[in-house]
Amino acid sequence: MTLSADSGGWFWKYGKVLEDGSILNINNVVEIDNIEKISKLINGGKEALNQRKEAFKELNKTFPNEKCNNKK
Repeated sequence: MTLSADSGGWFWKYGKVLEDGSILNINNVVEIDNIEKISKLINGGKEALNQRKEAFKELNKTFPNEKCNNKK
């Protein structure tokens, strides 16, 4: 489980390579409740978007975004 979280965190910060070869830190462009924007950045589209929205709702019960240290 630790390796899964570590690799997900790595991708979130270093794994999105743009067309010009630069690396995008997803934290710099996402809005915490914009599942569609996050999905497009990570997955390239809206496939399984409804499942992600439901998972986000469940996750937000355990980790409410009001308590997030990164919230702007």
